[in-house]
Amino acid sequence: MTELFVTGWNEWREPENRQEKMRNLIVLLAVIASIVGPSIVIGRIAGASIQALGRNPSSAPKILMAMIVALVFTESLAVIALLMMFQAIGQF
Repeated sequence: MTELFVTGWNEWREPENRQEKMRNLIVLLAVIASIVGPSIVIGRIAGASIQALGRNPSSAPKILMAMIVALVFTESLAVIALLMMFQAIGQF
């Protein structure tokens, strides 16, 4: 078991050329954007729904359903973005 662990670390290497470093930076920025972007959207959705509930508490079921649908779409876009990034990493 320790041999597998040691060989795994031996395969790690530093990027050799500028193009590989640039690719790693672009992939890192894309992953960060695909995480931070949906997080901001989720925060705005939650804030808007709380404001709407404060203005009109009787429409809570409609607001809740719209909020859940918007959150599901946002999360699905985040998952798709992450899958695209993993696919891009695998192609290089």
